Amino acid sequence: MIGNHDLASIGRIRMGGFNSEAAEAARWTDRQLTAEHRAWLEALPFTAVWRDALLVHASPIDPGDWNYVLSPADAEAEMAACQEPLVLIGHSHFPGAFELDNGRARYTRSEEIQMGARRRYLVNVGSVGQPRDGDPRAAYVLYDDRERTLKHVRLEYDFESAMNRIRAAGLPPFLAERLRWGE
Repeated sequence: MIGNHDLASIGRIRMGGFNSEAAEAARWTDRQLTAEHRAWLEALPFTAVWRDALLVHASPIDPGDWNYVLSPADAEAEMAACQEPLVLIGHSHFPGAFELDNGRARYTRSEEIQMGARRRYLVNVGSVGQPRDGDPRAAYVLYDDRERTLKHVRLEYDFESAMNRIRAAGLPPFLAERLRWGE
């Protein structure tokens, strides 16, 4: 799914809502893209359905508005906008899940979730490269559609090397430092 930073780097959205470091990174990315890379990004959809799950970078109501889903009330409103039993998002980079039962959402940071038959789920998968929950490890979700289980996974990676590459590219130092702190 296409995200706001992808669109900014190909000039399809304005960067007025970006902090100065993020805007500089988007301009840097724009300069690195080949025509083939740009065409690939431009072809990405805002949403897709895969195995009865809705995939969207930000939120189901209006995927191009870049809303964050951070509270049970947010999750209830977003899930009312779609029919899928599972929605996978990532915009906030903050891993966790909302379980909806009879239209009411409950938030959990549980590592494993056994999905109930009559319940719906909105899950933030986290971020492989820049989690923002204070844990610098890569974050992603494993989904077993047969067993109806979700597992939040954290994985150590060499963020020091990533930090060095960010600095070597001449990008703002903050973009490197935030990797160390998971912010």
